[in-house]
Amino acid sequence: EYNNIRIKDIIGEFVSTIKDEYLNILKNIRDKCCYKEDFIYEQTNRICRLIKSSYDVEPEFLWEDENAAAIRHNNTKKWFGIIMAVEKNKVIKSSSSKEIIEVINIKLQEKKIEDLLTKKGFYPAYHMNKKSWITIIMDDSLDDEEIMELINDSYNNTDEIRSWIIPANPSIFDVEEYIKGKDNTLWPTKKGILVGDIIYVYYSKLYGSLLFNGKVESIKDDYMNIKIINRYNKGEYSLELLKDLGITSIRCARRVTKEFIDFMYNKNLE
Repeated sequence: EYNNIRIKDIIGEFVSTIKDEYLNILKNIRDKCCYKEDFIYEQTNRICRLIKSSYDVEPEFLWEDENAAAIRHNNTKKWFGIIMAVEKNKVIKSSSSKEIIEVINIKLQEKKIEDLLTKKGFYPAYHMNKKSWITIIMDDSLDDEEIMELINDSYNNTDEIRSWIIPANPSIFDVEEYIKGKDNTLWPTKKGILVGDIIYVYYSKLYGSLLFNGKVESIKDDYMNIKIINRYNKGEYSLELLKDLGITSIRCARRVTKEFIDFMYNKNLE
């Protein structure tokens, strides 16, 4: 062994060259044989590796706090996760402990958050809007699969919302009867529609307005499984209203307009 490389302040061209080569070998071993762990808890590091493999997204350390990182959507650049190290009593209000724990905040629908807060392992969002975010302590209280399912929801909630209108003719097919009492319905898929897209079904001819809307949960064998979200009354969203919102014709599956999305969003807030 060439011991001079271990002398901290030694100088000289030869020893500097050997030291550089030595460090390069060690870095190569590190990069090829190990993976980087940025966080305190093992579960946090596992989840970050799963996020990387699922969405090709890595944590971004945007602040001076080296234990805080944002997880940003590749498409919209919106955060769908935030990892922080905080005092335990700031998350669990019944605790007086100042032990540092590691948490992740994820963005979910308000109703989903309300349901989860009744269960063990979920807490009101720390340092974020409590109507849109929820906190999970990354201490293996919940298994990785359950957390990743919620992270996938958060990822979809921060993605671009793709909405379509599809026509249906009541003189050909009785859609009202077909969806009666159902939470999900199978529908022939159309070119360009993806899992997670929102579908509005326009019932033409005698009905002349939107019948229902839903979310595409899966696509298989040229059929999409639509989870029904809202059912509409006859005339509630008529063709005349749709024309005012920039949808002048519905002869085939088509993307909705921004005016329509803004209008439906404001209706949902009422």
